[in-house]
Amino acid sequence: MAKKIIIKIHVCSLTLTLLALTSKTFFDVGLIYEADLILKIIVALTGLTLFFYYLQPFKKINFYFSIYAISAGLLMVSLILRGVPGALLASVVLFPVYPDQLDFQQDHVRIYTPYQGFMAVCCRYEIREVKMLIFEKNYGQLDSQGKIDFTNARTINDENEIRLSYISGAHEIGNSTKNEIEVIIKK
Repeated sequence: MAKKIIIKIHVCSLTLTLLALTSKTFFDVGLIYEADLILKIIVALTGLTLFFYYLQPFKKINFYFSIYAISAGLLMVSLILRGVPGALLASVVLFPVYPDQLDFQQDHVRIYTPYQGFMAVCCRYEIREVKMLIFEKNYGQLDSQGKIDFTNARTINDENEIRLSYISGAHEIGNSTKNEIEVIIKK
């Protein structure tokens, strides 16, 4: 009884995750990162649980569920190794699951730092707009010249464009060089 419920939960959450990934890839509309992360965690936990359910009478389906057990084992090894080898291994194992980091949110506009692994390029941001509470429309990436301090940033979300303005410049004592940068993203 419990095995059937876990299988249904796994299949439903895996189907929703694949639909969200397909929609995000082809139409630039996906789930908000909170919902996407919850679905991925449910898929991983139910897959690992079903690996142990199907372990006793060995079947072909256990090959599929062994992916979850191997991933969990590699994650434990990466935590034991620590340092650069552990970070590289954890980066590879967590890449499909790890969410993007939310840096800024205002007026239904969210700006993320996409997860790119251990040796990521600096200062790349994704601009997304929340639609119907659980979906996000991706408007592309912003490559800035340096790290953006979002404490003074503001957005204006119009019908045809999103305007992002922020202040960049030196923050040293005696140097008051500041540049206000405005980025316009067409919808």
